[in-house]
Amino acid sequence: MRTDEDLKPRVVTSVLLLCSTVCAAWLTVTFSPYWQPAILPLLSLVGLLVASVACLLKRRFSYIAGAIGAVLGLYSFARVELWEFPALNSWIIFNARGDQLRVSLAAPRIAFVVITTAAAVACSLRLLPSSWFIFRKAIRDRIWPVFAIPLAVVIGWYLVSVSPYRIPLIVDGPSPELAILHIQKDGLELHEAEFSVYLGREFYFSRDDRRLLQYEFAVRGGHGVLTEGLSARVQALAQSLPTTDLHTPLPKPLRAWRGEGWYVRAREGIFAFTTENRTEPPKEVVTLFRDFFVAVPRETPLPHIRDVCFGFCYDPSAALGMAPINRRCRNGMRCE
Repeated sequence: MRTDEDLKPRVVTSVLLLCSTVCAAWLTVTFSPYWQPAILPLLSLVGLLVASVACLLKRRFSYIAGAIGAVLGLYSFARVELWEFPALNSWIIFNARGDQLRVSLAAPRIAFVVITTAAAVACSLRLLPSSWFIFRKAIRDRIWPVFAIPLAVVIGWYLVSVSPYRIPLIVDGPSPELAILHIQKDGLELHEAEFSVYLGREFYFSRDDRRLLQYEFAVRGGHGVLTEGLSARVQALAQSLPTTDLHTPLPKPLRAWRGEGWYVRAREGIFAFTTENRTEPPKEVVTLFRDFFVAVPRETPLPHIRDVCFGFCYDPSAALGMAPINRRCRNGMRCE
């Protein structure tokens, strides 16, 4: 005999299966060139479609079909998302700048994972014996796991996907001969200024005042050609760095409530001088940096920077121009 208490979980499961079928159909078409093997997403789609139609009729069969279809769909998606090319995942798309942002590409993928995981949990619960109880209520009739488990899955997926900071672009070009970044942190506020020099005299610079827990922040800056005097000083500093015995920790975001960092990027790598690692920058670095910003032309607005990690993943390496995925990730797999 069907009771009202039994009807609610069945209706929830049926709705989830139907929504998952729609998401799976969109994903199958969108990812069709990347599915390997291609039969798995098709079997997933068929299983979800059959289960969503039969859910209110032949219940046990529909739950089995729904669970199998959901697991196959999640497995096929995970192969593309996490194993084939994890450097460019659904969350990193939200870091795209300016007109590059295509939320329409990422949002359906995230919705698919949430809804399909919920459908898999709902079907699995409904397959449990009715004699299994927790706090005088059958486990198969519980609703909260259908929402709690997908939430935990998405949080874990998000945490492993957003760091290190990178943008969904592949940029090829020369590395700067010298770049200097200065960061001052005061609580949740960070003030950053950076300049980089290419081909001897061509320079680019940027400034920003951002806050942690903020998704998007404004940037201003510009470009031009150095004077002969500044260019000679840049060349001298760039050539002297390899001859100095500098050994600094890897560049990391400042985590103390208040702190300051100086970061120098050269062909030999990035040198980090921060209050947290108790290292002082060379005087030539500080003097050149200050003299440069006295001489730079007027600032203009630049494309806003976005960080889906709400400012906690945007790091000195990204601020020094190493944000594209090909400069943060080796062979598309290992990101640093």
